[in-house]
Amino acid sequence: QLTYTIFLALPLIQIVLGPLYEKTQHAIWARGARGADYFFWPAQRRLANAIYDRDVERAKQLMPAAGDLNKPYSKGETLFRFAITNVDDSDSSLELIRAMLATGANPNYPRAEPLFFAISSGRRMTKLLLEAGADPNALDSADRPVWWSVLSASKDEDLTTLRLLLDRVADVKERDREGGSAAWQSI
Repeated sequence: QLTYTIFLALPLIQIVLGPLYEKTQHAIWARGARGADYFFWPAQRRLANAIYDRDVERAKQLMPAAGDLNKPYSKGETLFRFAITNVDDSDSSLELIRAMLATGANPNYPRAEPLFFAISSGRRMTKLLLEAGADPNALDSADRPVWWSVLSASKDEDLTTLRLLLDRVADVKERDREGGSAAWQSI
């Protein structure tokens, strides 16, 4: 009889606790999205918050105190990688990444990930990283040239990004660890 009572009460429990659970999950997600899951020290956390808010002026002020932008913190996250994954192709995002590069961010560390994420952000961000020395032929975490990521994209703008990468010496003869080619990747 207790099992039957619990079974009947389950929908009521979900109705009461569901919104509370959803709010808790959203708060945990928002905290992580702002860098709290990656950066322990206050200087890094403040910079991560400024990056997430796309507050370029505050980020520029906080960069000197945050230390090495390429240093891996929790879960291997660097401040530069955090920035490149939280930007788009807007003018303010470009200004933020340009300032980080001027402060010493490495466009090839870790494992060409900044260029990988820049390619998905758009042509202007890709161009900025290429001009800063990002290597389109560097291998990503799957041991494929990082520029191949544009081949599986579906936006029309990705064709101009592909053209930009090919103009910047992306090696079309490069193969991945399984012997696959760029042509195979684009299918």
